[in-house]
Amino acid sequence: MKTAKISIVKVADYNSGEIYTALKKNLSLLGGLENIIKPRSKV
Repeated sequence: MKTAKISIVKVADYNSGEIYTALKKNLSLLGGLENIIKPRSKV
């Protein structure tokens, strides 16, 4: 069975700057967007 990777980052409020920063940190913790979506994939 495959294991799932998850990442959770707490934000103080939901302004777009804070969400953007948290999203970047989450993607980094998961190994980067290129680790999740392989090159030449259709999304």
